[in-house]
Parts: sequence; structure tokens; C-alpha cells
Amino acid sequence: MIRISLMLVAPRGEFERLAATLRLLMAQAWAVEGCVNCHVSNDLHDPATIHYVEEWTSEAELQHDMRSERFGRLLETLELSARPPRVDIQVILASYGLGYVEAVRGSLS
Repeated sequence: MIRISLMLVAPRGEFERLAATLRLLMAQAWAVEGCVNCHVSNDLHDPATIHYVEEWTSEAELQHDMRSERFGRLLETLELSARPPRVDIQVILASYGLGYVEAVRGSLS
């Protein structure tokens, strides 16, 4: 799986407009083959900060989407950030659930 995480800071009075734009782009991402998760949230510590995350089944599918008009609009939205936006792309090679925690904690006995 591959995850792209974006963080931007809305200029004064622009939070709702930026959040609405990101929600629209999120809805469009859900319709693209290979997108397995997408969400928008605001930061609990800084109400002007918006977090946007997309998760894709493969790097090839994300790269294909990066060439799309939708992704171009996502980049244009980042340019509206009041501070330099943060972009983080992670390639996730393994993912564990509660069973992993139980196994580790069980080894404490």
C-alpha cells in the first residue's frame, strides 16, 4: 500500500472553502480504481490546519492518478496554503493489527 498525506494551513477566512474543495477531491478519489481510503480532517491543535490522506493499493496506481486532472486540482489547492504545505508519501510494506499487539504483550509473560 502507498499513502500520500498532505497538510495545509487555510488562509484567514478560507478554511471552509478549502475543506469543501478537498472533500470534493476526496469523493472523486474514491471513484478511482486503486484508491482504498481517503479522508479529510482538521487539526485539533490548530483549527486552520487541514490534513488530507489518500491510500492506494499500489505505487503504480498512485502514479497513474498523479497524472490526472483531479490530482492537478489537488496540487492547485495546496498552493493556496498560508504556509508551505507538507507532502509525505509513504510506501507501506507491512501492516499489523491487534494480533501483533497481543503477540508482543504475550511475550512479556
